[in-house]
Amino acid sequence: KLPDNFASCHFVVLPPVDPTIMEKHQNIVKLLLSRMYRLAEETWRNAERTHCRNVTEARKNDLLTLFNDCISSLDAIKNVDNLSASNLSAISKISDSSILKQQLYELVELILVFTKKKDSCREFLVIQLDDTDTSTSKCYEILEDLRKFLSIPNVIILMATDMKLLRTVILQHYIDEFSSCRKEDVLSVPQLEKMESKYIDKIIPPTHAVHLPKLDEYVVNY
Repeated sequence: KLPDNFASCHFVVLPPVDPTIMEKHQNIVKLLLSRMYRLAEETWRNAERTHCRNVTEARKNDLLTLFNDCISSLDAIKNVDNLSASNLSAISKISDSSILKQQLYELVELILVFTKKKDSCREFLVIQLDDTDTSTSKCYEILEDLRKFLSIPNVIILMATDMKLLRTVILQHYIDEFSSCRKEDVLSVPQLEKMESKYIDKIIPPTHAVHLPKLDEYVVNY
């Protein structure tokens, strides 16, 4: 939730991410981590020129440790099927994905300390996603990763999407995932549509959606 004094908030905006150009096995969280790292590097360089006190060697080391921890935890979660029983350090990290979520929260908080403006009351990292609905093969995975790992207080996610198409893509995911249940008449398409509707409303609450008018309709009406 944004503070009442909205004008004094400071927003650090990452470059837009187009999911349609992501490689088949590329993960949205790891891609965003690389964007954050480039932002941190740029902040370090600027701090050296301006002698900014926010960026200290101790904080830089803490930030690098958090980057390594996030990547390690993410790899452990995503490669759970390939872990052996002897890899105890990796097994401990997959016990609860909230560990990665907490690490990401701490990482973003420290990045925002580096980029803090003196007159700002609070800082937020803004993630921009474009055309998520057109990345049909990765759409559900992207939304799930954002929901599980990046739904944190210091992050704002701006996603440009066609809601009708997004709902269709998610519905198709459920149809494919529960194909055996449909064959045995355990689940019907209307039931899957209800699941899709609940999921979308949880990911993108109606009160958080901004509906942009179509340009041709806007021109006609105004």
